[in-house]
Parts: sequence; structure tokens; C-alpha cells
Amino acid sequence: NYQKKALEININFSGPHSRDAAGTYGHIATIYRHQKKYKEAFHNYFNAIEIYLNYGQDQKEIAILCEHVGHMYEEFQKYDEALSYFRKALEVKRALHGDIHPEISQAFCQLASIYKKMGKHADCIQNYTNALEIDSRIYGETHPRIGKLHYKLGGVYQDKKDYPRAMKNFLQAMEIFMMHYTEHKYELARTYSFIARVYELQENYDDAYINYVESLNIFRKKPKEPRIPDFRLNFQFWWYFTVYRDSENLVSI
Repeated sequence: NYQKKALEININFSGPHSRDAAGTYGHIATIYRHQKKYKEAFHNYFNAIEIYLNYGQDQKEIAILCEHVGHMYEEFQKYDEALSYFRKALEVKRALHGDIHPEISQAFCQLASIYKKMGKHADCIQNYTNALEIDSRIYGETHPRIGKLHYKLGGVYQDKKDYPRAMKNFLQAMEIFMMHYTEHKYELARTYSFIARVYELQENYDDAYINYVESLNIFRKKPKEPRIPDFRLNFQFWWYFTVYRDSENLVSI
């Protein structure tokens, strides 16, 4: 109600196509989104975007609003519509920042995430690769952001069943996180579990087991968390009851 009153005041004082009116439409849309009133949220986001586009104001706000709309379409699994708005956000960001900027990398990652959900592996890989190239130029080849992009790429190759390429990216991620162990040891632990999964999918259970254990050992060292969360315990039980329960080589983990 307060936002609607603010909108009414802004329209009266600044006009229906003012920056203040557009900003208030955006705030109202966000409230509706939190309330899960999606029809009203879309309507207000569209009003805000239309004002900004037609009157050439606040390109940064246009990019943000397009991303909000893209994420809403993503929630409804309307991926073509989501892609349309994420591409618009990328276009605006390029006009603002040029081609080499963290915001551009982030925009490519958003597109890659949608393509992954659509099962369009080639497009997903291309967009993650674009992000990787940008971040490598900005941060260098061994920055943790590069490690995260490598394991995202590895996940896509794993989905494609291209296990050698998946392993290559996971190993690159592992090498980077080892360089930044103190700050990123849990990313390293996740990478070990990703590597283990690739081995598991290839029925190389010995190496899968070793890497799952490496992952568990890092998680166990987490301060103030003496109990391993259930999803990690499941690895232990899965290996015991399905693979190693009859093995004389079962080791305590």
C-alpha cells in the first residue's frame, strides 16, 4: 500500500514516465514477487522496463530489471523467455561496460545456466567458456572464480557423458582450489566429489571411493560442525552397503 501511494505521488509530481515512477514500479514488482503474486509482479516489471527503454533512462536499472524478469521466467521453466531477457541484460551491460568486465562474465553464466536446464550442452559450454575467458583476463588463470567456472564446465561435460573433458576441467578446478586451500577448501571438497562421480559413472569404483573419502575428510575438518551432514553420511553408507560391504579392503573413513 505504501509503495502504491508512493507511485501515485511520483506520477502526480514527476509524471507517469519519470525515473521515480519507473523505480517505484520496480519496487512494487519485487514485493509482488516475494508474495508470489507473479502476474502482478510481471505487470509492474514490464511497466518499469517500458519507461526506462522509451525514455532512455538508467541503463543499469534496465539490466537489473531484465534479470529479475529472466529469473521469474526461469522459475516457471519458460526458458526461451528467460533467455530473451537475459540476452537483453547482456546487451545493456555490454553498452555500459564493454566486453571485458565481471558483469559481462556473470551475464554469460546466467545464459549458460538456462542452456544447461534446456539440455543445450553446446550453447551452455560456449557461454561458460566466454565467461572463463573474460575472468581469466581480469583475474588471472589461478583465481578461485576460474576454479568455479572449471567445475561448472566439468558438470556440463559430465552431462554430455564426455568424461575425459569433464575430468580435465574438474582437475583444473582442484589444482586452483588447492592453491587457495584456506579460503576455498569446501570448493575443493566439492571438486573431489565431482571427480569421484565421474569415476563412479565409469564404474571405476576404487578411484571414486578414494575421492569421496578425500571430500569427506575436508568436510570433517569444518570448525564447530562435529557431525557430518546427512548428505555426506549417505556417501559413506552407499559405499559400504553397495560396493565395499563384501570387500576385505574396506577401510575406516
